[in-house]
Amino acid sequence: MRVLFVFRIHNHQNINPIIYNQSESLIKSGIEVGYFPIRKGGFHYLKYYFKLRKHLNTVKYDLVHAHYGYTAILAGLANPGKTITSLMGSDIYRQLGITKFIIKQFSRHIWEKTIVKSGEMKAIIENSIIISNGVNLDLFKHANKEESRSIVGFNKKYNIIFVSVRPEEKVKNLKLAKQAIQLLKDDNIQFHILSKIENNRLPSFYSAADVVILTSVTEGSPNVIKEAMACNCPIVCTDVGDVREVIGDTKGCYISALDPVELAENTKKALGFSGTKGRTNGRQRIIEMGLDSQTVAKKLVEVYKNALKY
Repeated sequence: MRVLFVFRIHNHQNINPIIYNQSESLIKSGIEVGYFPIRKGGFHYLKYYFKLRKHLNTVKYDLVHAHYGYTAILAGLANPGKTITSLMGSDIYRQLGITKFIIKQFSRHIWEKTIVKSGEMKAIIENSIIISNGVNLDLFKHANKEESRSIVGFNKKYNIIFVSVRPEEKVKNLKLAKQAIQLLKDDNIQFHILSKIENNRLPSFYSAADVVILTSVTEGSPNVIKEAMACNCPIVCTDVGDVREVIGDTKGCYISALDPVELAENTKKALGFSGTKGRTNGRQRIIEMGLDSQTVAKKLVEVYKNALKY
């Protein structure tokens, strides 16, 4: 089976690590994957519509798998009836009503299947199916804490990390995280904002950290949480996307309201857990939920087969 991945990129950006990881897991499952990146922004989408039509007329694929809303709309117009769409969260929560309306109509009438990342998203796109992004357990795993600290250069007693490709985006709510850290009034804490770290380096940061903090206002299924859990790192996060379901009752992981005082209190608890217990059993939770890359790949292959009526 040949599948074309259509996805957006920002200027000078390579393929999104989440999308790359998904494609690699599909390749291991026997799917042949092609790539068609689209530079994000304005009239670029119109230009790429004609390029995509030309590409599909030149190279034959069984299906197109488009990621993100605008990209999926373009792919659906270029390849109606044979497009699978993955909506990631931002393409639902951060759009105007007209865009949501268009996405709903495409999900009903143009796209063959629509994949969302959480029950919250499915409540908006009712005819969708839920398949969260998987995490590569071969890459994301816990390593020795002191060795990892030496590798990444952490030298404070307590190290808290905030991981985001674009932490300056309002939806990531970095201001709230900073407010909570300030309320702790502890000079032994160092707060690290990690942006655009190479994917293969991230496990060292998770292993070196005492706590991972996520303060987003909205998310679909944040990979940061799954990656941190795969590395058994204590977590403090806001109640967004599917994090409550993913974390479950994992000890050392705390869900907080969008309140700096509560966030600070939970961060203190997470630091206490890190100091006394060390690591969580988050990795086992990921395995039990089938959120590893290969299990997710099997689910995607079934979606492809159903779409093609194999």
